[in-house]
Amino acid sequence: MSTPLFRPEVFAAQQGSGFGQAVFYQPLSVKLMVLVMLVLFACFVAFAASANIKQTERVRGYLTSAGGEVKIYGSRTGVLAEVLVSEGEFVEAGTVLAVATDAQFDHQGQQAMATVMQQIDIQLQQLARRKTVLASRFEAQEKQIRQQLVGLRDALNLLKQEQQILLRRVVLAEQDYNASQQLLAVKTISEHEHRQVSSALYLLQQQATAGELAIARHLQTIEQAEQQLAQQPLLAREERLVLENTVSQLLAQRHEVQAQSRFTITATRDGIVSNFVMRSGDVIDPGEPVLTLLHADRELEAWLYLPSRALANVRPGIAVMISYDAYPYQTYGSFPARIVSVAESVMDPREFLFPVDVREPVYLARARVADQSLSENKSLSENKSLSENKSLSKNMSLSATSSLSEDKAIAANASSGRQFRPGMQFSADIVTGEQTVLQKLISPMSDLGRRL
Repeated sequence: MSTPLFRPEVFAAQQGSGFGQAVFYQPLSVKLMVLVMLVLFACFVAFAASANIKQTERVRGYLTSAGGEVKIYGSRTGVLAEVLVSEGEFVEAGTVLAVATDAQFDHQGQQAMATVMQQIDIQLQQLARRKTVLASRFEAQEKQIRQQLVGLRDALNLLKQEQQILLRRVVLAEQDYNASQQLLAVKTISEHEHRQVSSALYLLQQQATAGELAIARHLQTIEQAEQQLAQQPLLAREERLVLENTVSQLLAQRHEVQAQSRFTITATRDGIVSNFVMRSGDVIDPGEPVLTLLHADRELEAWLYLPSRALANVRPGIAVMISYDAYPYQTYGSFPARIVSVAESVMDPREFLFPVDVREPVYLARARVADQSLSENKSLSENKSLSENKSLSKNMSLSATSSLSEDKAIAANASSGRQFRPGMQFSADIVTGEQTVLQKLISPMSDLGRRL
């Protein structure tokens, strides 16, 4: 079978050419629609090439007092016995805030320290009675020594009188001895009589010597008694010092036991009492704060915890918009703040205790809150304005547009009584970068080109 030289379509086209060339009919509406689509596409391309999209990172933070806050802890475990301040009261440093007692009890249900205190009081009473007895004893001893001295002095006077008589007898005996010698020389008396006179003289001289020794012993005894009398005040003072030392030790022990059984909680700085939720009878744990002292000026600042990916454009002076958890931004909008400082070192959540949920190393940034209070009643137009401000804040730049948005937000958040409080948590949007819509659309292809 032979194959034709030309296809059937060629013959069909040759036959149709006799009727003229085919022309496609386009209505005017279709042309207008195509023109509008082209214009829209050109506008979209222009918008995509010029409009900027902010890349933001949401971070967490909370409000704290600008002057700082101090947490007050108990020195040890105890039971709160008396509360001396109230919530919101201003106190000065050193003010006693509360009194606590020891939490230990014996088998009879009494405080263990009370028994020790009772025993110490008994010992103190015994020492007081002993001190009285000691004073009476030394007084009696002093009286006895004085009476002994009076007797010794009387006896000494008698000895002296007797010694004087004896000395006069010795003088007479010496005269008799001299006369006896003269009579013996002329042979008027015998030798025997002269020896008797001599023996009587020697006996009187011996008695005179013995009398002088007795007087000397009496003088020595009197001197010893006087010395003993002079030492009595010193001995009494020494005994009193020993007793007073013992009393001082017991008082120190009593004070220590009393300090252990009852201790006070004092303010370490001037401030306003806050978070004092304990009542009498509650147990104080040294590891848990009893209360918080806030700075008196009540100025607040925001602490933001920034991960490293959010640090690109963060520096002192830039504005951020804060959305408080207590005031949803859908109703109250966002509130402006301005970065004051950014920490140079990182904070590891394994080393620090954060009041917000932080699961990675962060940098602490402090921001000044532009408005310290929240309007109580807001109209629908104000809510709409806040929503617009929030939308603008997410796309704000570091130009004058940012300052204008902040001023509008401050004006919308005028104070009327409800204030922000320390500890309120919030979320903040941090601008980390900026690119156009066109760059955002073609960025996947750019990433693909880098991978190829």
